Amino acid sequence: MDRRGAFALGAALTAAPPYGFAAPATTHCHADETVVYSCTFGPKTASVCATPGAIVFRYGRLGDADPDVQVSGSGAGGPARWAVITGGGGGRQDSLRFSSAGKNYIVYSAAYGSLTAIPGRRESGVVVFRGYEVASMLACPVRGPQQRISLPPSASGAVQDEADPEFQAWF
Repeated sequence: MDRRGAFALGAALTAAPPYGFAAPATTHCHADETVVYSCTFGPKTASVCATPGAIVFRYGRLGDADPDVQVSGSGAGGPARWAVITGGGGGRQDSLRFSSAGKNYIVYSAAYGSLTAIPGRRESGVVVFRGYEVASMLACPVRGPQQRISLPPSASGAVQDEADPEFQAWF
């Protein structure tokens, strides 16, 4: 490799964000909101954002004034719902459900337990239901903390425990 090639490779490596840190503009959350979850799926991004007493799900292209989907946890579809599932192998899945216009948007993050075939593996994503039927699923590789649901205490008043057993499941 000549000097120009080595310089270009070095510049590319130093420009990449280190593991566990988000690159700029990777979320729909505004400056006054806390990122609960965010992941990019091709040209679009799904984000869950919180402020004291409020939580919202947004999905669409970053930078668009109006995302394709924006569902408030305190909107007409009712409050956002929180579920935690603990598996027999020691795994755990956290999920948030937002409802609007006959659709349920479930954002989840999971970690496989030490007694499973793939201990420590993490995954996350978004599942869209029409009623109780899966309409679409988007899987997101966990690259850092933005792909792990972390509900800030200030948003706890905007979220209720999941009461529907159909949505207390592994996704």
